[in-house]
Amino acid sequence: MLRITSLLLVLLSLICSSCSSVYMSAYGIKNPEKLDQNQIASQARKYNIPAENSFELDNAPYSEFLKSFDQKRYYQQIYNHSQPLQALYFDKNGDLKIFYINCYAGGFPNLTWDKDGNFNSFPPSLQAPIDSLVNLQTLSRYLKPISIAQLSPENSSDFTIVVFWNRMMERQSKRFIETVQQNCAKAGNQKIQLLYVNNDDLMAEFWK
Repeated sequence: MLRITSLLLVLLSLICSSCSSVYMSAYGIKNPEKLDQNQIASQARKYNIPAENSFELDNAPYSEFLKSFDQKRYYQQIYNHSQPLQALYFDKNGDLKIFYINCYAGGFPNLTWDKDGNFNSFPPSLQAPIDSLVNLQTLSRYLKPISIAQLSPENSSDFTIVVFWNRMMERQSKRFIETVQQNCAKAGNQKIQLLYVNNDDLMAEFWK
C-alpha cells in the first residue's frame, strides 16, 4: 500500500526539482509545524482572511478519510487532495467543478497560478483534473471553525470556494489567496461563498 505520508516529499520534488534547503528557501517553504487556533488566527489576519470565513482542517479524520480509498486505484486523486495549496470551486449542488493545486502551477521562485490568463474571468479556467473523491458536503465535515466562523447548513451560493493555505508556504499562500480574492471580485452578480482552511497540521503530519 502506498503511504500517504510520502506525498509531501513528492510535492517538494515536483515544485523544487530538488529537496535541498536552497530550493525550499527560494520558494519560501518552511518546515511544517502544528499551529494552535491563536496562531492560525494571527496568520490569517496577515493574509486578509475574514475571521468569519476562517477554518482549520481536522487533520486526523481527514487523513483517515483519504486513506479509506484504494491507495493504488485512487493514488492521483488522493495525491491532489493532499496538497498544501488548493482552491476547490464547488457549484450549487456541492460538486467540484474547478480545481487548482500547487503542483500544477509551475513557476520559480513563485508559483505561477495565472500563467495562461486562467484568472482573467470568473470562474477561472480549469487547471487540475476534476474528480468526485471530495464534494462540499464531505469536506465540510472536516472543517473546524476559527473564532467566529460558521458553516451555514443552507448554502444558496452559486459557487463555494474552499482555499487551503498554510504558514509552511507562507509567501506562496499569500500570493495564492490574493489571486483567488482578485478573481472573485470579477464574479459580478454571482453569489460567492469563500472559505479559508489552514492545513499546517496536516502538512506537519505528512512531514513525519
